[in-house]
Amino acid sequence: MRWYTVQVRPGREKTVIADLQYRFANSEFKSDFEEIFVPAEEVIERKDGKEKISERKFYPSYLFVRMHMRPETWHLISRAPMVKGFVGDPNKRGAAVPGAKWKEPAPLADAEIEKIRARVLERSDKPRPKIEFSIGENVRIKAGAFADFLGDVTDVNYEQSRITVRVNVFSKQTPVEIDFEQVEKI
Repeated sequence: MRWYTVQVRPGREKTVIADLQYRFANSEFKSDFEEIFVPAEEVIERKDGKEKISERKFYPSYLFVRMHMRPETWHLISRAPMVKGFVGDPNKRGAAVPGAKWKEPAPLADAEIEKIRARVLERSDKPRPKIEFSIGENVRIKAGAFADFLGDVTDVNYEQSRITVRVNVFSKQTPVEIDFEQVEKI
């Protein structure tokens, strides 16, 4: 079995996974299918002072499938709703061309999947903020007393979801500490 990358419609990864698992489980190709993997991490969103944990995908619109590739299994996946096709696929997604020979899509190296899995494990210890800021990054304050001021990030406190932004007030650089939800990247 080898790993293949499948492109799907944006935001439909979970729906496609459920459909493909059902298709394989109810077909004669159960033994040709091993795993579907969507690399993601948990992130914290703050809205109106409330925290909500959601998921951020590392590769939106892509999923990784470990399977035996042959024309029948290729058709089972590539003809599924919301599937755009395999990455590196020399075959046409549309109707089969009479007399054309089927070719296997390009598989991924196991080492690549291991790197992706390591990245997921590295970030699984604690949910991260949905939006990450870096020191020196330019932002716009969108709420509060300094609304519509532009500035640069001087400090980030992920535990308290607060950020310190240096803004220009009366020709003087002034540090302002505000919540993540009050700023946006520019």
